[in-house]
Amino acid sequence: MGYRIYKYELQITDQQFVEMPAPFEILSVHSQYGQVMMWAKVSVALQGSAPTQLVRIGVFGTGHDLPDDIENASFIGTVLTEADQLVWHVWRLP
Repeated sequence: MGYRIYKYELQITDQQFVEMPAPFEILSVHSQYGQVMMWAKVSVALQGSAPTQLVRIGVFGTGHDLPDDIENASFIGTVLTEADQLVWHVWRLP
């Protein structure tokens, strides 16, 4: 089975849905050209016919309130933007 790395641009918002081909594995988040980006390993064996999944992602600033269901979320990583002045924490939400 072959794999590729796909990149997804994330919005800085408490909740968004990212459509991803299944199966996938979220690998990391980082800043690229001032944008919050997420990388994932996806299977290419079913390319074009692979089912997709809407993945709920949250991006929260340091000191911001977190959602009530954060205990069931998976932390992906922390990203700095605006010359390291803003710090964002990215979660895969249930």
